[in-house]
Amino acid sequence: MFDGAVRAYLPGFSSADDPHRHRLFLATWLNDGANAASCGLWLRRVAADLSVSSTRLGKNVVEFAAVRTASRRLRKDSLTEQRAPDTQLLALAQELIDGLEKQLAEKDKEIGDYVAEVEIAEDRAKAAEQENRSLLFKIRQLQDAPARGDDTPPIEHPLPQDWSEFSDWLDHTFPDRVVLTPAARRLVRNPEFEDVGAVARAITWLATDQHLRRLNGGGSTRDEVIEPGILNAYCGGDTYETVWQGRRYEVDQHVKNGGNSHDPKRCLRIYYFWEPELQQTVIDHLPAHRRTSAT
Repeated sequence: MFDGAVRAYLPGFSSADDPHRHRLFLATWLNDGANAASCGLWLRRVAADLSVSSTRLGKNVVEFAAVRTASRRLRKDSLTEQRAPDTQLLALAQELIDGLEKQLAEKDKEIGDYVAEVEIAEDRAKAAEQENRSLLFKIRQLQDAPARGDDTPPIEHPLPQDWSEFSDWLDHTFPDRVVLTPAARRLVRNPEFEDVGAVARAITWLATDQHLRRLNGGGSTRDEVIEPGILNAYCGGDTYETVWQGRRYEVDQHVKNGGNSHDPKRCLRIYYFWEPELQQTVIDHLPAHRRTSAT
């Protein structure tokens, strides 16, 4: 079926599910050895993630801290029954207090991590809502064209002149071609990079020339000049993995300007990947150089 394609069905699937919830790897894509290896890696990671997420800590798996505390309490009860010296009981009591304080600190950190995850989820929901509004706007424009009695194309939005205009411009102009991850959307709220127009022109290239080449199975865009001083290139050693809409992706290309400056006011970097199922360019980091352990 599907000429050798592979679909990974997640737990709890049914015939009524949205098929996009269960990732499909096309046979033509899997024919490439590197793609097949990436597919295997993704499947193993999903299996590991689901194994961890479906196991309840404290019920299916007992926390080490709880076992340690219970052990110390048993030792204390045993020593009390044996009428052990006060110094020995005091040392054990202090050990128990220290363990409980450490356990409390770990719980505080865990709560902080949960709060951070909630904030990320809220950002993702806001981004999805904005993208949905933009798509509805585009649909209404197309639907209104016949009513106007002509084939007038949708309104061309002028390039943004300020970062406060950037997200709305992108959502209204290329809602079905270029999207920002929640992390990228936060980064463009008030970045230091000064030339917002250059970023908009680079994204226009991603949404037009690059997008059409992807759809038509065109050649490589390695070191392709977008405009004087700005080109598209593979990340090379700066390639990294990210998670978007519950899936892992490799961010392997970026738009950049010349020079080796890491000055956030002048250094342009737009890190992105191509989502083949949705046929979209997904931008994960912009507009400055992404900091790594090496930088």
